[in-house]
Amino acid sequence: MARINEYAPYCFGFEVVLLIASWERFRVPVAVAVIDPQQKGHQNKLLRQMVAELMPPGWVRQIIVEADAGFAATETLKLIEQLGYGYVFAVARTRKFADGKYLKDLVQHLARQQYRRVKSVKPDGRRRDYWIYECQRELHGLGDVTIILSKQRRNHGPKKTKIIVTNLREVSAGDILSHYARRWGVEVCQSQPIKMTWCPLRSVRRTMAHLRGGFKWEHIGDIL
Repeated sequence: MARINEYAPYCFGFEVVLLIASWERFRVPVAVAVIDPQQKGHQNKLLRQMVAELMPPGWVRQIIVEADAGFAATETLKLIEQLGYGYVFAVARTRKFADGKYLKDLVQHLARQQYRRVKSVKPDGRRRDYWIYECQRELHGLGDVTIILSKQRRNHGPKKTKIIVTNLREVSAGDILSHYARRWGVEVCQSQPIKMTWCPLRSVRRTMAHLRGGFKWEHIGDIL
């Protein structure tokens, strides 16, 4: 049970994993699956399955997977790299460096003078500036990655700092933040109405069948 904001009424629903192909200003849902709350880490299993089964068109030159910290399992990031894709993920502060120290220690004790201001671009083309700290370090289980600590204001404390990890090489911090901003398209897509007739959602299997009937693949051809 949840609600969109404090003024909206409560409603009952279910959590889903939604995979969206995004380029330029297009957002096309390509896969959807219902999360089973009784399975630990089910959302990461579903994401790995979706990414592994993805068959991109021949004109695609590069694929970059973007998601928040809830999907940043080590096994997921390793699979993405094995497939030859890039990734830009937020990660939890509980992750460790190769030397055993925690990411949260870097966030907590880094002086604000170490941050610098960079420009990023939102999916709609508008500019958004952030204060960031960038470094290349070795994370436990992932190897050498680029780590970006990002916050909207220089005086914001550690609690308002976002930790972003990527395997992209020779890419500016502003471009990495612009890539991560595309993740917001998932939330926008979820808030847009999808025409589906009502049915009693009594099981995961019936819910999946109901969702598959709601996405019309001919609409993708209209966009392309």
